[in-house]
Amino acid sequence: MNVDRPSPDSAATPRNFDAVLGGETTAAIGSVVLGGFAGVQRRFAIADVGQRLAAVQEAIRYGQMGVELLILALQDESPVVQRAAYRLLRDRSEPIVHQALKSFNVYPLFTGLQTLKGGGMPAALSPDGMTIAVAGNKTIKIWDLQAGDLLYTVARQSTREFFVLGSGGSLLVRSPAGDPQRAEIRQSGELEYFLYGHEAPIRALALSPDRQWVATGGDDRTIRIWDVQTGKPVWTIGSALTQGTHRGTIAGLVFTPDHQTLISSSIDSTLKFWNLRTRERPRTLKVQGDVRSLVVSQDGRWLAGSCWRKIFLWNLATGQLTQTLEGHAANVWCLSFSPDGKVLASCDSYHPEIKLWAVKTGRIVHSLVGHEGIVSCLSFTAEGQRLVSCGADKKIRFWGVGDA
Repeated sequence: MNVDRPSPDSAATPRNFDAVLGGETTAAIGSVVLGGFAGVQRRFAIADVGQRLAAVQEAIRYGQMGVELLILALQDESPVVQRAAYRLLRDRSEPIVHQALKSFNVYPLFTGLQTLKGGGMPAALSPDGMTIAVAGNKTIKIWDLQAGDLLYTVARQSTREFFVLGSGGSLLVRSPAGDPQRAEIRQSGELEYFLYGHEAPIRALALSPDRQWVATGGDDRTIRIWDVQTGKPVWTIGSALTQGTHRGTIAGLVFTPDHQTLISSSIDSTLKFWNLRTRERPRTLKVQGDVRSLVVSQDGRWLAGSCWRKIFLWNLATGQLTQTLEGHAANVWCLSFSPDGKVLASCDSYHPEIKLWAVKTGRIVHSLVGHEGIVSCLSFTAEGQRLVSCGADKKIRFWGVGDA
């Protein structure tokens, strides 16, 4: 009888699910590493990505030592290993984990998580990314994205109109193209007030973070600030009443997170910073071209604005232009800062791709591909763990780091 005997080389090679003493021998994926945490550390030091991934998954069983190894794995060269470590750490409450995640840039790890039907154009997401207003053929539908519930509908007045949505979704402010010199405030779908006063079409709308004020601006070169609760004007910024006003159409408006300043842009190639408390002559910055789509980071450090295919980043405190972001091939019309201010998301009027930029370096760190039509709006959720986008492909997409 002939008996096949293993060769010396094959006998030294572990097979799947063998128990292996932690050392320099490469363990098969799925095998148990003996030698305790020291064995896990040796496995994590192996060049093979699969071995490091297995070590990360095993490390969580070793208490504080395992947590420290997971924090180290956040800096691994492999996104697969980084993603696995992040998933194991993100729900932990230890201060050391909180500090590590605070300094970790998770956004390059984002992938598609979920897709909902119901997108379209035009559309507007609430600042917290939890509700969305989407225009259909005859109505504007406001959806709770977390629950998947239709909150209310509003009849469309024209095929061309734009609107903004407050956090929670109950507050909707819109300016219909059929009557372009006015805006209206709605609460839970019910009309509260018409906002009359502009002498030419409105081109820009902005809600204050506390949802107490709404700002409007347009072709009459005037900015008007209104009280949401009463519908009455709070401040009219026009050439006859205020020094330092714009000399062209108001193209963009945004309130700062501290509610102290309204920033405006115009086709006169300037940015103006209006102090809402003192109402003194504004600080003015000359810019390159007609800046639109203004957005301020939640920490109040950065201001971003788009000008055709470019995105400009300014230090809000000093007014210094810190970065010019170039990479889009069409007009940039959607911008959103991550809550930690590290990343700026953008999309343009031609390509369905979403670009993620590192604010510090001005470089593209990631691109999100999945929409089959141009993206009409996007917003990070309040905790920053997801990005929500709505497209002309009638899809609403969620991006982030999933559980598997």
